[in-house]
Amino acid sequence: VASAQRDAALQAQSRLLMQAAAQHLKEADVSSAQDIILDVLTNPEFKQVHTPAAISVFQEIREADAQLIVLSGHRSFVHSAAYSPDGTRIITACEDGTARIWHAIAGDPLRVLTGSAGNWVDAAEFSPNAERIVTAYQDRTAILWDARTAIRSATLVGHRDPINAATFSPDGSRVLTASRDFTARVWDAYNGNPLLVLNGHVSSVEWAAFSPDGTKIVTASQDNTARL
Repeated sequence: VASAQRDAALQAQSRLLMQAAAQHLKEADVSSAQDIILDVLTNPEFKQVHTPAAISVFQEIREADAQLIVLSGHRSFVHSAAYSPDGTRIITACEDGTARIWHAIAGDPLRVLTGSAGNWVDAAEFSPNAERIVTAYQDRTAILWDARTAIRSATLVGHRDPINAATFSPDGSRVLTASRDFTARVWDAYNGNPLLVLNGHVSSVEWAAFSPDGTKIVTASQDNTARL
């Protein structure tokens, strides 16, 4: 009962703050609106009650303010960037050998995923439940990470050339990689064990993706074809 009362009080407080932010926005006081929403979004007490509505107001603020958040910290070319499925984090992949996790609203750095020194990261992506991350490397490996702790859980070894892309299946149980060795490969997303090799292309496989139901795969190659 006490917990329910507390949640109800937090919801009421969150609604009042967002109404205040919306009013500031209506009055063209973008800075005050932004300060309120950032306070709500970064306050752990509001985590379970604020996100959809607060992000919606924040998006309105961003449109009104017409400013971009710059994610600064990488030391070389950034190859890819992707949101977590819940929209709260961003993962970037860079030639400086790191992938980095950022707060998607405030732009603050959260975690650094460090592979081998001098080995650049071609791609990085969250799992569908946002609990894991896969990163693809020039050294022909991919790594699975815990998205909260940045601890490695498995290394995917088998490609003979650099990996261009890596992605999770819709249910998060498998990982699909695309490589310059002309193949795509399917792996167990929990222990990193190889499951399947897709042969047939005669040039680098630049991208690969699962169908929405996870039963099919499409690959795209420099050989001028895509294959199902």
